[in-house]
Amino acid sequence: MLQENEMFLIERDHLKDGKVFPFQIYIFNLVHRQFYLLLNANRPLTKEIEDFLTDLIAQGGKLAIKRQQKKTFLESTKNTIEQIPDLKENELTPEQKEHLLNKKFYQLKCDTEGELHFQSEFEKAVEFNDFNKIISYTRAEIMSYPISINSTVSSAIFLAKNFMHEDNLQNRISAVSFQFSKLCKITDEESLSDLFVASYLMDLGYALLPLKISQTPPKKLNNKELKLYQKHPLLSFHFLKNQDLDLSERCRKIIFEHHELASGNGYPQSLLENNLEMLSLILSAINHLFEFSEGQVTGNKQALRSTIFSMKNKSITSGLEFDFGDKIYEILVNLLNFETKRKVA
Repeated sequence: MLQENEMFLIERDHLKDGKVFPFQIYIFNLVHRQFYLLLNANRPLTKEIEDFLTDLIAQGGKLAIKRQQKKTFLESTKNTIEQIPDLKENELTPEQKEHLLNKKFYQLKCDTEGELHFQSEFEKAVEFNDFNKIISYTRAEIMSYPISINSTVSSAIFLAKNFMHEDNLQNRISAVSFQFSKLCKITDEESLSDLFVASYLMDLGYALLPLKISQTPPKKLNNKELKLYQKHPLLSFHFLKNQDLDLSERCRKIIFEHHELASGNGYPQSLLENNLEMLSLILSAINHLFEFSEGQVTGNKQALRSTIFSMKNKSITSGLEFDFGDKIYEILVNLLNFETKRKVA
């Protein structure tokens, strides 16, 4: 999605009497603050498009050009920078300057170290029990996001900047969930930020549970304690609602649903797959993978490779879940190549 800092606005008169332009022309919707392509470069401005354009402008739409096409626009239309108010140099805010630096840093990281190939890096991370590379790439990518998209994206940038400095369980879950979503063809900044922020806030409800319950693996709780434990997603949801944090509805939904399963056997509401956010099931899967491996489900630790192997074979193992929907399950269990000669731990 095009961002406002990538475009500059013009008036209809700036196009003069031209009918064919060597640059793309966009319409900016002021209500939704989104850009829509109106006319491709070197395509004629027909009467039909001209009439459509006139109607859009009458309704409050604005014409826009990509900043990277500024020189082409000025030369072909014989306008000057002084004639285009939106092109006059404005002092960048500290936040805008930081965004540009973060964006350059992430690009430089990809150029010098190569882009992150998540599947192969996940193999290495599991083998050497070191997720630093996946975490650092995730941190750099999120910090390169524009702060102007929405408040949840801004929260994601804040969390990445301040907390993703080390390889720990929380950062493993957050980074792997983020990168795993891309394998599921979810790549837009808003969706990934919703998931990322939810991964950090999903367990705030633990603070509202008795300490014994929040620190005991659920498989070691009695039925009464387990029912209370299974309310923690709901407690997290209401805690955040009472704090009046400016989070997207989807982010809140992911927090509420992060222990649901595709079959309806999850909690707190036993929702079926078609009523769940796909991002919720992704977080449910990755969170369960790491928590089970760390012994936070049964009290017994197990190597991550062995946990995925058990999932792949759908082993009947106490506390082990693999019902996250066919698509997520297939990608998850094929993250590791079990045909190699490496011994399963």
